[in-house]
Amino acid sequence: MSFVWCEMKDLIGRVIKEIWIHEENDIVAFITAKDSQEETLYYVCEGECCSHSYIQHWEGIDSLISATIKKVSVIEMDEITDSNDDRTLVYGVKFVTNKGRSTLEFRNTSNGYYGGNMVRLYKQRSYIENDKPEPRYGQDESQPYEPIGFPEQWKKLTEDF
Repeated sequence: MSFVWCEMKDLIGRVIKEIWIHEENDIVAFITAKDSQEETLYYVCEGECCSHSYIQHWEGIDSLISATIKKVSVIEMDEITDSNDDRTLVYGVKFVTNKGRSTLEFRNTSNGYYGGNMVRLYKQRSYIENDKPEPRYGQDESQPYEPIGFPEQWKKLTEDF
């Protein structure tokens, strides 16, 4: 099993009000509340060069909605190799709440050399070159993510999938 980086500990202590998933199953939005403050936290499945990451399954949605997150951990799951020697890495994130447990499964497909991660999504940085903004790789962690097509291109999760 290859190493996966999935940092979702900023959900701990928050009440999950709603969960939304982008139509391409690569971004998840948690509408949360903590200390009477509502905030939406976005996470994206990222694939390294020449690979693709996506959310495949999610069990225990009912244990998340209107629940307080107590613990978030990465769990080891299986690897799948197809007849073309392409490899699918299976990653899991386990949530423990005051209502029970939930497991999110995401996958990364590649030729076997690359892997995937799930990371918090922030607004992309932009730099000024030649007097005009130029998008560059990286995120500005001081700025919240501004989703495109929300909620038209998103599905509200109310049950397992």
